[in-house]
Amino acid sequence: HTTIDEVRITCDGQECLRPRGERIRIRKHQSKVRLIHPRHHDHYDILRAKLGWGGHPASGYSK
Repeated sequence: HTTIDEVRITCDGQECLRPRGERIRIRKHQSKVRLIHPRHHDHYDILRAKLGWGGHPASGYSK
């Protein structure tokens, strides 16, 4: 449970809606979607590259 001031709806990481005074219902749709990726696709490798995971913590800072 949260107050309406805290609610944000995001789509693909971008803020789409900030509903005010509205009731939102989220439910599972009856249809399924199959997502496909290249054979050697690794979601965590992509996150490591984008977020700099696995490197030295100070490597991104200039002194």
